[in-house]
Amino acid sequence: ADRAGRIVDLVVEEWKTNGDETNETVFFLIQALLSIIYRNIAMPDLAGNKKYTEKITALINYIHHHIYSPEHTQLEHLADTFGYARNSLGAFFKEQTGVSLRDYINEYKLHLVENRLNFSSLSLKEISHALGFTDISHLNKFFKGHKGISPSAFRKQAARQREKDTTQ
Repeated sequence: ADRAGRIVDLVVEEWKTNGDETNETVFFLIQALLSIIYRNIAMPDLAGNKKYTEKITALINYIHHHIYSPEHTQLEHLADTFGYARNSLGAFFKEQTGVSLRDYINEYKLHLVENRLNFSSLSLKEISHALGFTDISHLNKFFKGHKGISPSAFRKQAARQREKDTTQ
């Protein structure tokens, strides 16, 4: 409960400071809060275990810090970095957060791509390079696989929606 309260305080402070609905810090603080709530409901015996919480927090921070370098977010690298066997790290992460490690990394990367498509004038080439995709076709495949539309179609759709919102 104490950790959850601190996260809520951080969300409020960040919202007061920036007031930006697309703020990645707020997004991931809320995600962390939901993880704590999930752990408290699904695994109350582990909820207070500081050792597990610290490991997951360190792993998530590492992923966020290294998301732009795909080689650093590969399961093998993460397992080596955090002293786990490859299969153990994935199982541990899923047990603690309720989501697979690969899904977490992909969702975070997808969120970053969406923000750049929505709120920047970066080209698809610049976005793919910045987020460590080997080329635009890999970005297209990744994005379309998750969203069902291409990044350029998503960007156009978002621009139309923003335009519609401002005219109402």
